[in-house]
Amino acid sequence: MAPATCITTAEDELINAPFYHGFQTAAEAEPLLTKDNGRFLVRLIEENGHFIYIVSVYWKGKKHHYRIFQTRHGNFFHLNGIPKRTVAALIRYHRFSQKPVNDESGACLRSYVERSHYAIYREQLTILSVIGHGEFGEVRRGKLRVGMQSIDVAVKTMITDKKGIDPNERIRFLREANIHMRLQHRNIIRLFGVVVYNDPILIVTEYAPGGCLHDRLVEKRPTDKERLNYCRDICFGMAYLESKEVIHRDLTVRNCLLSKWNVVKITDFGLSLQGITKVLLPRARAPIRYVPPETLKTALFSHKSDVWGYGIALFEIWSKPHEEPYREIQNNRQLRKRILEGYRLTPPKGMPKKMQELMLKTQSASPDNRPTFKTIKKIYFGEEKSTFREYTFKLLYIMDENEFMEQEDDIEYVEEPMAADFDFTNVNDPLTIDDPVSQDDVQLPSTVNVVSVELETFSKEYTDYALINRLLFIADVCPPLRADALKMLINYVIKKTQNIPMLNAAYQRVESAKTFGNISGIDSVPDIDKSWIEITTVKANNRLESLLAEFKWQKDEAVKESIRRSLEDVFHQYVQMGNLPDALKLYTRGMREYCTSPNQIIQMLISWINVTIYAEQWQKLFVLLPQADRAINEIIE
Repeated sequence: MAPATCITTAEDELINAPFYHGFQTAAEAEPLLTKDNGRFLVRLIEENGHFIYIVSVYWKGKKHHYRIFQTRHGNFFHLNGIPKRTVAALIRYHRFSQKPVNDESGACLRSYVERSHYAIYREQLTILSVIGHGEFGEVRRGKLRVGMQSIDVAVKTMITDKKGIDPNERIRFLREANIHMRLQHRNIIRLFGVVVYNDPILIVTEYAPGGCLHDRLVEKRPTDKERLNYCRDICFGMAYLESKEVIHRDLTVRNCLLSKWNVVKITDFGLSLQGITKVLLPRARAPIRYVPPETLKTALFSHKSDVWGYGIALFEIWSKPHEEPYREIQNNRQLRKRILEGYRLTPPKGMPKKMQELMLKTQSASPDNRPTFKTIKKIYFGEEKSTFREYTFKLLYIMDENEFMEQEDDIEYVEEPMAADFDFTNVNDPLTIDDPVSQDDVQLPSTVNVVSVELETFSKEYTDYALINRLLFIADVCPPLRADALKMLINYVIKKTQNIPMLNAAYQRVESAKTFGNISGIDSVPDIDKSWIEITTVKANNRLESLLAEFKWQKDEAVKESIRRSLEDVFHQYVQMGNLPDALKLYTRGMREYCTSPNQIIQMLISWINVTIYAEQWQKLFVLLPQADRAINEIIE
């Protein structure tokens, strides 16, 4: 067992392995083990101050959890008597030898459960100064590296070197992340990812440069319009949580942060739970000045408990100057008694009548008489103005992760023909685009003002870059269709790809059209959603790093078929991200080396040619086609 203060250098390789899920309980691991014999993952637990690695595997209708043992001096790891220097090497041995990890069950390791795409490597983070303290430890400002960019983030750290720390605290810390992962709303602090593969565990979230709402109310005097906006933002965020059946249980102005643009972002999900009613244990955790009478009596929380807390937040927001709730009663035991007897806060002076009415409704002794956040939103603030991301591309955030990945990988492929019948001129490839116009060809006019084409036809007949390039061309040369083509292009890029460069190219054309031309309908194109770009960039780069790690691992194992599959995964991820040069470099290196059949070479050639066309590298294409012909002739012979 490794001490809980460190993980040995020999285990660094494990951190990069795609089957390693870091800190995880059996209860969290079991839902991931689908009913495929040999489906497995490796996780980490802490027991009596030591780290222990566990293999969780599905085998013949049961889910098993086997401890990986270390030799006395910690030099070797073993399962079922086979020693290896590292856990990663041990797993590779059992996976490829198919030796059971346990003789009694006969369980073998076959296919792994890939870890969450919210996983972040510690090396991606630069941790800076302390900006606060949370329930579990420090909160620091940081920089998250995604590709060539760095994003400002907040990093929550779980301090694990304290004596007597409750092991369940680690689980609660990760539960906050698990709940947070499923939430995507402009009034909720965004979760970028979690570092769970080494110690300490880190939760990486959006950085709110405006600071804490409580501090803003104390240190400055917001205008009445700003105060009303704060009330609205909190309501919208809580209505979203209510719709997802998430009970916050600690809604206070201290747990509301402000963006650069003074927008409220609800944070701190350490006490949150999913469900209609949950029991809070222990009672000492209850923030007594913000909880309703029924919670003081029974420790039961519900969405109506959050509504009560919202009413307390309204009081703080409209107090001028800021006033802590129930400041006249400092003794908590006495305060509890007074609240149960019916004592209530009085709406502060200067609070609008509508807000006074709302605050009093939220303070009803009976939870049944308190309005829901949905009702509050409808009556007092009106409908929410959705961002382009929220109303057009909910697919990206609401769908199950596995369903999203199926959509993400939704690329049409050509059916592999037999080598003897193969002819490049007869391939009906839905990904190819028109040949380039040569210098001798008649050039198209610079603009086309009379059109009979329907854009919907393109969306049905083409996919991927074949559609993207056509829409971009239409936007450039056809003013009557420019706005619709750009909207369709933006829609497709966000919905079906992770192609940030192409999205930026589309919006450059939007801005140009707004500035220099009177293009009908161009103002209806939604503004670029930078938060979508940030989140997608993180997701895309995390997936790419995971696939590259898998590719490296497969190369070390030297199994050609597995290497080829991993190479294809990396190739298609590069294409998804719009990184065509790196995709082409990858295939240049791996075209023949990892193929084990003629059909595989043919399929790889087709993909290579397509992306060469997409990248408009015509000179390379003229060199590539004769090479492809020679390769086909060699296969046929």
